[in-house]
Amino acid sequence: MGERQQTNLGDIDFFRGIAAFVVAAFHTREYTWVGIREFWKLEGLHATPNTILGYLTFPLIWGSIGVPIFFVLSGYCIHRSQAFARVRGGSFQLSPTNFLMRRFFRIYPVLAGALFLTLLCDLTSRQYFPNSYKLGDTGIDTFLVNLFSLQGLAGRTYGSNGALWTLSIEVQFYALYPLLSLTMGRVGNYSTLLILIVFNVVSYFALQRRGYLLFSSYYVSWYLGVLVAENEAAGRFSKYLESAGHRTALYGFSLGGLCAGCALYFLDGYVAFQVWAIAFAGLLFVMRKRPLSMRGRVANFFRRLGSFSFSIYIIHVPIVVLIGSIFFNSVKQVSVAPFCAALVAAVICAYAFSFVFERPGLTLSRMLKSTPRLVTQARPAD
Repeated sequence: MGERQQTNLGDIDFFRGIAAFVVAAFHTREYTWVGIREFWKLEGLHATPNTILGYLTFPLIWGSIGVPIFFVLSGYCIHRSQAFARVRGGSFQLSPTNFLMRRFFRIYPVLAGALFLTLLCDLTSRQYFPNSYKLGDTGIDTFLVNLFSLQGLAGRTYGSNGALWTLSIEVQFYALYPLLSLTMGRVGNYSTLLILIVFNVVSYFALQRRGYLLFSSYYVSWYLGVLVAENEAAGRFSKYLESAGHRTALYGFSLGGLCAGCALYFLDGYVAFQVWAIAFAGLLFVMRKRPLSMRGRVANFFRRLGSFSFSIYIIHVPIVVLIGSIFFNSVKQVSVAPFCAALVAAVICAYAFSFVFERPGLTLSRMLKSTPRLVTQARPAD
């Protein structure tokens, strides 16, 4: 049997919290602040709290790193129970109907609430002039495109909520997960990976570069999380990673990959995305070998954010746009204070939103969770 199934799962919420926070901070900084170049011209190097804090926000230019982190974590969390079941019994019969119903209740109460909130925020924001450049179409056609998770393929994201582009891809991942599980059982884990790499590359050149966003361009990043779950369940590299030196080496490789992705970001954001996903998958795997979750106030803070990270991610943009419209007439500010205040306000609103939409949906999803049916049979070699 593989490793113990219940280990440091609190670290998953820790990473979710970090991912949600950096994405929200990235967007908030972009929509409320003049930017580092203009700030340099206006403020120079004067040692004031505003200038110091302004320059300290520079790493947020890589805030989009939160998206590949979310994709890897999603693949890991969706597949983890199946991976352990396959190790115990040799195979796993997924119930597609039960799985898709659980995913529906996990996603759609939050999505419906987010679309309604976006409409209210954007209608209010339009009352202040000049209007924010982020305000987009809130018509019924765009609403339906986003409701059915076709944004990026059949239309644009709803209103100001540009962050919704990833949700359509996420839903498409879920819809095809039963087929992915079947493919892994038939051809093996790493043969499936090779297929998806080809799928990824072809989709990028044939679709994404022509303006069409589809799950296929990002499938490898999601599947890397699946592989982390498979290798954790099988206990692979456990003895190797018992050595502190080996763990340190893998930490170094992962952190180096994250830094390499930051450098590549200035050349090609899509390539940086793939590098970040690979590096984070390595980091997640070695972190899963630790017997205890991370401790301390910082870890607890991000773990708490992770408990409602979906709400943070899905509503922060229209909230920030609304704040900018009301208080600053959509004019970007030189001071960093509005950025900080808007970010805090967005997180607080997301926390309240989670009680109304996210938690009830999560409860319904958990109620539908069925016990995996095991079938003992030989697994193909990877």
